[in-house]
Parts: sequence; C-alpha cells; structure tokens
Amino acid sequence: MSTSTTTARDLPPQRMPVGMALPGLVLAIALIGDALIYVVLPLYHQEFGVSLAMVGVLLSLNRWIRLLANSAVAHLGDRIGPHTMMIAAAVGSIVSTTLYGLGDGAGLQIFARCLWGVSFAALNLATLAYAVSDRPNAGKRVGLSRALMGVVQVMALISGAWLCLNVGSRQVFVIFGAITSLALIAALLLPRLPREATKTQGFRLPIPHRLEVWGFMLGFAGDGVFLLTLAFLMKDSITSVAPVMATAILVALRYVVEITTGPIAGWIGDKFGARKISILNGVGLVLGFAAIAAGHELLGALLVVTTRGMFNTLVPVLVIERGKASVLSSQASYSTWRDFGAAVGPLSAPWLFLNVPQGPLYAALAVGLAVTALGVFGQAVGGRSRYTPAMADSTESLRRQLLEAREKVQAQIDKLRGLPTPLAGIGLEPVRANGLNVEGDALLAKLTETLRDIDDSLDELDGAP
Repeated sequence: MSTSTTTARDLPPQRMPVGMALPGLVLAIALIGDALIYVVLPLYHQEFGVSLAMVGVLLSLNRWIRLLANSAVAHLGDRIGPHTMMIAAAVGSIVSTTLYGLGDGAGLQIFARCLWGVSFAALNLATLAYAVSDRPNAGKRVGLSRALMGVVQVMALISGAWLCLNVGSRQVFVIFGAITSLALIAALLLPRLPREATKTQGFRLPIPHRLEVWGFMLGFAGDGVFLLTLAFLMKDSITSVAPVMATAILVALRYVVEITTGPIAGWIGDKFGARKISILNGVGLVLGFAAIAAGHELLGALLVVTTRGMFNTLVPVLVIERGKASVLSSQASYSTWRDFGAAVGPLSAPWLFLNVPQGPLYAALAVGLAVTALGVFGQAVGGRSRYTPAMADSTESLRRQLLEAREKVQAQIDKLRGLPTPLAGIGLEPVRANGLNVEGDALLAKLTETLRDIDDSLDELDGAP
C-alpha cells in the first residue's frame, strides 16, 4: 500500500491522536486535594499545627514553585516523555494530598505544597502534550479537559466540605489521598507519546503590558486575598450553613461558571467582542469587591466568584484579539503575571486581613481593579488611540517584517526537526533517523532562541492589549 493511501487506522498506535478523557481525568482527580486545601486550611489551621500567617505561605508556595520549576519540568519531560511524567506527577499528587492530612506542623506541610507545585507543573505540561497530539483540534481538546476538571472540582469541593464536617478536617485529606490513586490508574492506561526537543529556560517575567498588569491584579485580589479570606467572610455573614460548606459552595460556583461559559467563549467573542463583554464583567467584579467593603459579604462574594469564573473564559479570547504573532506566547505572558499575582496575594493576605479593616482593604482592592481595568478596556468605551495614522502604518510595516522573519525561522526549525510543514499539524511523530548531530542541535537551539526574540519583539510592538 502506498503512503498516499495510508489512513489514520493504519498508523502506529503511538501516532494516533489521543483522546482527552484519560489525560483530563488524571489532571482533574489530582487537583481535588489542592482545591479543598484553600477552603479548609484557613478555617482549621490550628488543627494542622500552623499559624494563620503560615497559611498564606502554604497557599502561595505551590505557585512560586510552579513559576520557578516550569522550565526544569519541561526539560525533564523532554527526557522522559509525557507518559512517564504524567505517572510521576500522579504519584506526587497522591503523596502531597495524603500529607495534608498526616502532616502536623509547618515542615511536612511545606514539603507537601512544594511537591504539589512540581506535580502540577508536570501535569499541566503533560496534559497539554496530549491535547496537541491532535493539533487541528487542540483548542477543543483543552476546553474538554478544563470542563472535565471543573465537574470533578465541584464534586470534590462539596463532598470534601461534608467529609470535613463529619470525619474531620485532616482525615478528609487522607480519604482524598486514597481517591487520588485513581489518577495514577488513569495515567498508567495512557499511551506513550513521542518526545520533542526543547530548550531549557530559566524563569523570567515577561515585559508587562496593560493586560498583564490586569492579570497580576486579578491574581493578587481574586485568587490571592479574596480566596484566602473568603472562609472568614462566610463565617461572619452566614450562620445557617457551616462556614466550610458555604465557602466550598461559593468556590464551586466559580467552576460551574467556567463549565457553562467555556463552550460559548468563541461565540461570545465573535458575536459581541470579548472586550465589550469584559467591560461589563469587570464592572461586576469591581462591584463585588465594593459590596464586601460595604459589609454585604455574601452578595459581594457571589459577584466576585461568578465574574472571576467568566474571566477565565474571556481572557483567551482577549489574548487572540491582541493580534500578536504567537497566541501561545501571549497567553503565557498573561498567565505568568496572573500566577505571579496569585503567588504574592496569599503571602500578604494574612497580614492585610489582620491589620487592615475589611472595609478599607476591599475598597482598596476594588479601586486597584478598577484602575487596571480602565487601562485595559478604556479604549473600548470611547478612549482615543495613542497612535497617529503615520505611527500605525509604520508599526504595521514592522510587524509584517517580523512575521515574515518568524515564518522563515519556523520553517528552518521544522526542517531541522525533520517535520515537513504540510505534516506539522496532523499529530504525526517527527521523523528523525538518528537524531540531530551536535552541530544540528546547536543550530536548532540558536534558531529557537531567535524565534523567541522575534516573539518578544512582537510583544513589545503590541504594547497595547
């Protein structure tokens, strides 16, 4: 049979696109302990043998580890492959979740959070590798993975809060550790994927533009201060339901919003424009923080969790609307700053919550969110452009030149990797007879660095979001 008549059925199993049910299930189950720790630890920190200040350290520690360890994990994944990395990360999630319940004192809890940070970085990268094994449908596959994760998180939060009330705040994590073993079983069932060469990079913060500043503030206020203090807000405002259950329900609501709005994100952006919808959503978020400042904790919390969940749907569309050459690079830039804000937020939240009254604290957060939102979305409500026609023409000409250069460099990289451009999008394994020689590897690394420099130049050129 000729190669022209070979069908997908005839391809070797490892070259077939991999379904996202198993990779998504591994990630979703592995996350259940981390989701619950944000709800339980602030309220029951004394039972875990840690102070409230240490709670902030523990809840931010995994994000710092992720920021610093991503490049090393990517390099490790290049050596061992996504399948082995997924198995190791599943084991790490089992151990870390169990240690939350067994560890008494800061030492073991710090180790558990560090282990989880590395495990999540590996899970995230491995899941993405399985998603892009079918490149033309990668976006849909990532969306399916996120939806599956959301469903499992909602179930874990509600059941975890119930278990916390009935069996104990520490015992629930031992139970969840046993449940997390299902992630390892799913990981073992995954097929192997071919390894791809990558160049290791140290951690660096991308140049922040207005969308990145907004992402930092959203991470600091929404994923940091608000999430850590939510349990205390519910403890003071709701008496008919246990604070841990009320907090779990509100956090679960965010995932419900993501699940329900995720599938229509593209339609929202095409029909109305993500920027316009984001303005209304941003107003709701600011009003939520303002309501908490005014003493309406439940109303404000509902506004914050629903609008925060909606932003997870809108931000990828906003990134695409920026019009940059590399959507992945642009998304990574935003995500890095958002994670940076979410890492700083929990560290400062205990001190802020104990030393700054609730009203001024949340009022300041509302103002900060409003100012950064105006910077991102201001032009959509009548703001004047900072560019003259002549400047716009010059910028567009330079952008075209950079895009042309990027296309040529990418073609050379594909050629070196033995992956012909017409085949690059169908998920086939790169054909490399015996691997590149030393000179070829050096040239590939240099071209990859050049490609990254071009993307950085495009990021700087597209300074406006």
